[in-house]
Amino acid sequence: MVRDDFIGTVQSRQAADLVRAWVRLNHADLLVFWNNGTSWDIDELTDFTRRLRPLP
Repeated sequence: MVRDDFIGTVQSRQAADLVRAWVRLNHADLLVFWNNGTSWDIDELTDFTRRLRPLP
């Protein structure tokens, strides 16, 4: 489910499919971040963001 608390409903609907596709593409890394990211230092966070893949 796409959370749209911070953007308008129209924009949320327009972006929802792209957001879902990006999350599917990066699911494993996002899950590791969700479970462990609060304890990461800046180098680990930087490495994480570099691993995230853009949509083709």
